[in-house]
Amino acid sequence: MTSARAATGGEPRLVPVSFEAYRLAHAASWLHYAHAHLESRPRAHAVIDRAFDDLAHTWTHALSRPNVQAHAWALFKRHLGAHPPPVAIASLIRDAVSALARRSPTSDADPGPPRASSSLPARYYDVLVLHVLLRRSEEEVANLLGTTVDEVRCDLRWALRRPATHPGTTDTSEDTP
Repeated sequence: MTSARAATGGEPRLVPVSFEAYRLAHAASWLHYAHAHLESRPRAHAVIDRAFDDLAHTWTHALSRPNVQAHAWALFKRHLGAHPPPVAIASLIRDAVSALARRSPTSDADPGPPRASSSLPARYYDVLVLHVLLRRSEEEVANLLGTTVDEVRCDLRWALRRPATHPGTTDTSEDTP
């Protein structure tokens, strides 16, 4: 156990070393993701502090889950969900996807209209933001989301194709790759 300050109230409390290691390994990526959505570093810090505080309180339960990373990411996204992403993030993703398509001559990626990326299902949207916008490797994305590198690659290919085939829709009925 190690001592840490609680996000709320600042009271010292003991947290397992495994939690502290998890927090240290993932805090920067969570902060960058939250900052991209909130456009404010102080607000992003507040969101991840609350998310990690919740995770610390339920760490034993989290460790009993089949996939700790997926559970932690879902908890983080619940905290972030109270703050809708700014319209500007869709344009940033579109620009990043366009740059990716230009670098890869075999890519059939058409980023579609700027709003299309924000209408993607959550897992595709997360992969796009983490890999394309925040430039995390496929391995890092898989670790953050609690999935495999192959699933990240599949989700990335599908997300890059989807705006061209489903522009501006939120219909996920055809989202199975």
